[in-house]
Amino acid sequence: KQTKWTVLSTRPKILSKARRKENVPNPRNRDKDLAKQFKDLGSRGELGSIEALYSQVKQDPHLSSQVVLQTAALAAFSRCACLDAAETVFREALTCIPKDRLDPGLFNSIITARGKLGRLDQCTTVLKEMEAMNVRPDLITWATLINIHGKKQRIEEMIVLFDRMHEDNYLPDRTIWNSIIEALSNADNPDQAVKYFERMRSSNVLPDIMTWTHLFRMRAKRGQISEMKNLYYSMLLSGIKPDPPIWILMLKACRIRGDLIQAREMHQLIRSQHWRPDLVTYHNILRMYIECQAPEEAMAILKEMPEREEGWKMVLPALPLSTALSIVHQLVQSGEFRASLGVSLLQGMQGASVSEVHQLEKILQKSNQRWNGPLQEHIMLLYAQLGAPDKALSILRQYPHPYRDEHPHPHAARIQMYLLQQDIDGALSYFKECITKPGLRHSHLWSAALNACLSQQQYTDEALSIVDSLATFGVPVNGSCLTAIVKILSSVGQLDRAQEMIVQSRSQTPEMWIAFIDACHKYNQVDRILQLEDHILRDNPSLALHQALAQAYSASHPSHAQRMHA
Repeated sequence: KQTKWTVLSTRPKILSKARRKENVPNPRNRDKDLAKQFKDLGSRGELGSIEALYSQVKQDPHLSSQVVLQTAALAAFSRCACLDAAETVFREALTCIPKDRLDPGLFNSIITARGKLGRLDQCTTVLKEMEAMNVRPDLITWATLINIHGKKQRIEEMIVLFDRMHEDNYLPDRTIWNSIIEALSNADNPDQAVKYFERMRSSNVLPDIMTWTHLFRMRAKRGQISEMKNLYYSMLLSGIKPDPPIWILMLKACRIRGDLIQAREMHQLIRSQHWRPDLVTYHNILRMYIECQAPEEAMAILKEMPEREEGWKMVLPALPLSTALSIVHQLVQSGEFRASLGVSLLQGMQGASVSEVHQLEKILQKSNQRWNGPLQEHIMLLYAQLGAPDKALSILRQYPHPYRDEHPHPHAARIQMYLLQQDIDGALSYFKECITKPGLRHSHLWSAALNACLSQQQYTDEALSIVDSLATFGVPVNGSCLTAIVKILSSVGQLDRAQEMIVQSRSQTPEMWIAFIDACHKYNQVDRILQLEDHILRDNPSLALHQALAQAYSASHPSHAQRMHA
C-alpha cells in the first residue's frame, strides 16, 4: 500500500517535469489564463474583445467543455449587461459540458445576469433546471437568489427562498442574514427586520458593523432617535464600536426631526466617546445645527474644524445676510477668503437687493480673487435677475482687454443674460462671436449656449450643430455641458449617442440620467432603462432618480414601478 501510494502521489510531478522539459504548455494553466482574461475584459466593459475571445474558446472542443471558462465568459457578458449573449453562453455550456461535470457556479452566473435586468421569475426557474440535471444548489446559489429578490423589494419571494434554503439543510451565513435585514429595512418594515435580527443572534451568527448599519438606517429614515440610542448601546455591549457612517445616520435623524435639544444630546454623545470626528462627520454636525435653526452653534463647531472652507460654504448662506457680509469682510482681511466661498454666498442671495449685491462686490474687490471668473459670473447674473443689467455689463467692461479674451465665465454669464431677456437669437449670435477667439473656447460657453437652445423647441437643429462643434474645436466637456448635451440628444431620440456619452463620462449626475430616462419613456424604450438600472442607481441613489424610474415603469412594468416607490 505504501509503495502504491508513493507511485500515485509522484506521478503528477513526473508528468509536469516532462512537460517542462519538452516545453509543452499545461492545459490547466491555459484555462486559468483565459478565465482571467474574461474577468479583466468584463471589468473594463470591452464587449467586442469578450466576443472575440469566446469565439476562440468555442472553436476548441477541449476549451468549450471547461466549466471554469464557460462560467467566466458568462460572468463577463453579464458585467457588460449583455443578457442575450449570456443566455447563449449558458445554453451552449449545457450542451458542451458533460452532465457529471456541471457545477453550481455556472447556474449562479446566469442567476446574477438575469437578476441585473430584474427578470426574477427566470431566476427562480434556474432551480428547476438544476434539479432536472441533478446539480444541487450551493450556499452561493441561495445567497444570490435571496440578495437579488431583496434588492428588488420582492420580500415574500425572498422569505420563501430563505425557508427553502433551510429545507435544503443549509444554514445562512452572515452575508445572507445581512441581505434579509437590509431588504426589510429598505422596505420600511422595522418589526420584521428586528425579528430576523433576533433570529440571527439566536442562531449564533454575530452581527457585524453592516448589520447594525442597516438597522440604524431604517430608524434614521423615520427620525426615531430614542430607538437609535437603544441600538447604539446594544451595539456597544456586543463589542462593536460605531464607525462614521453610523454617527452620520444618527445626526441625520436629528436633522429630520429638527429637534435642537436632541441634536445637542447627540453631539454630546459623540464627544463622550473621545473620538475626534473626521471631516465628513463634522460637515454633518454643521448641517444638523443649520437645519435645527442654530447657526451660532454651527459657527462654534466651525472653529474646531481643521479645514474650514467647505464648512463656511454651508454656514454662510444660513446666516443673516448682514452677518454673512461681515464674516466675508473679516475673511478677506485675514487672507482666508476663497473664491468658492463667495460663489456659495452668491448662490444663496437670490432674495437680496441691488445695494446688498453691490456691497458684496466691493468687499470682493479687496480680495486676491478679484478676477475669478465664477465670482464675476454670479454677480452679473444676480444684477440681471434684480433688474440691473447696466451694472452687470459694467462688470464685463471692467475686465482688462487681454483677460477678457481669455476667460469664458463672464461671456457665459452674458449669454445667460440674453436668455433671461428671452432673446435666444442674441444669445446664439454672441456665442458664435465668442468662439472665434481661441482663448474663449471652453465648455462653460457651450453649456450656456445649449441651455439657451433648450428653453425653446424651435432651436433644436441649432443645438445639434453646437453639440457637433465641440468635436470640431476639440473642446473637453465638463459636467454641466454634458448634462445639456444629454438633454438635447434625448429630446430628439438619439438615445444610443446619449447613453454612450453618459456611460463614458466620469461626472454622471442625476439630472442627466433623469433626462435620459424621460426620453426612453417617451420613445417606448423602457427595456433599455431596465438594463441600465443598476448602473444608474449605483453612483446616484437620489430620490428624484427613483421617482423618474417609477414614472417610466408605471405603464409597462407596474411591479418595477412599485419597487421604485418602495
